[in-house]
Amino acid sequence: MAHQLFGYIINALENKLVSVENDKEGYGDYFNSWHPNDSSGKTRVFSRNTRLTLRVMFWLIVSRIVQSLPVALDSFFSALNLPVPLKSAFSMKRTVIKSSFFRLMGHTLTEEFYKSSFVRKWRNYVLVSCDGSRVALPEVEELGKKFGWYHTYQGEELYPSAKACVFQDTLNNITLYAALEPKDKDERYSFEEHFEEALAITGQRAIMLLDRGYFSYLTIYLMIKRGVKFVMKTRRLPWAEEFIRSGRKQGTIRIHPSKATSIYGNRDWRKEPVKELTVRLVRFDHPDGSADVLVTNLLPAEGITCADIIGLYRLRWPVETSYGIYKNEEALELFSSFRPDGILQDFHAAVILFNLASILDMDCDIKHRDKLKPDMNVIIGLIHNLCPVLALGPANREFARRLRTIADEASHYKILIMPGRSFPRVRRKRKTSGKFFRHTNFSLAV
Repeated sequence: MAHQLFGYIINALENKLVSVENDKEGYGDYFNSWHPNDSSGKTRVFSRNTRLTLRVMFWLIVSRIVQSLPVALDSFFSALNLPVPLKSAFSMKRTVIKSSFFRLMGHTLTEEFYKSSFVRKWRNYVLVSCDGSRVALPEVEELGKKFGWYHTYQGEELYPSAKACVFQDTLNNITLYAALEPKDKDERYSFEEHFEEALAITGQRAIMLLDRGYFSYLTIYLMIKRGVKFVMKTRRLPWAEEFIRSGRKQGTIRIHPSKATSIYGNRDWRKEPVKELTVRLVRFDHPDGSADVLVTNLLPAEGITCADIIGLYRLRWPVETSYGIYKNEEALELFSSFRPDGILQDFHAAVILFNLASILDMDCDIKHRDKLKPDMNVIIGLIHNLCPVLALGPANREFARRLRTIADEASHYKILIMPGRSFPRVRRKRKTSGKFFRHTNFSLAV
């Protein structure tokens, strides 16, 4: 095994879980109701002795319940050699836990990862990108009211739908921050609302890599004002078209946004004595002969060339492929709850599982990493099978034994890296009814 990063992260999650359970003053932040003491004087999350402890509930939901609930409970508790609880007991217990608890555990995971010495960087910068995606929800009226409905152009409501916003560390394949928001919320507004919190999690210098969907003068202004380095593809604006026609490889431009643009809705911008944005432009040529313009505040004086800027933009791609893992291997859209907070529990649990899989990937001892990589589908399946053992707690011998061996198990499963490989994007016009519907290329890991 290359190192013990995965075991370190698991133990950090265990310590956080115990501290939250024992901190009765903070219970209201993470639990809807609780019993403050039992006969031994210890604080308890639930009102009586139960097999569905907080640790069991956490790892059961993180393992992703994509089967029918009785089957999932039977599989999980059979691995623990414990009697299987009723599905009604599980449903009642999960209503005690708020989705904020899973969000806290996810933040704990990422914060602990960035304290380690195994963080990959580009010239001492963490590379972060943001992307959004539509997520289909169960056909329940309450979810439609909370998140919105996916509808036809004629206005026919088809099914509840939400918008996922993900900030991805593209070199380490770690989801820094994720939010599930109403379907109609603009991606740029989500970015402007969350990007500072996402970058703060790393505690390190970062470069933000953004596609043209996030381009706006306000986005540029906010990142320059906050001291965030960025590389962003521009929209087809007159000054960008003029730069392309000039044939130049790079240049500097001073942009003076008009009062009709959204940047004038920002109070800080209106107070600026000189209302201009100074950025560097870099030409990005495509194999088909077309060209785009990248805008950045990384300057030649910092030793960063045009080739570096283009190379950085290409490194944003993992934020796109991450949704393939979420929606295929983890089956993100197969939710185990019909309540809004239960949907958010599943969403943040899926983020935790994704990050654990990425960290286990780093722990795998694989030669020729430029040609081979661990199979993420297998890794997610291994963690899914490990979750019942993790629910036993660190006092159990099997817990420690499995942590020592899981990276070795994952190292046996490798796939060939195929540069330039691509697949046509599948655009769904309508959700097919039925929880267990699968696309022909659906590669379920859990």
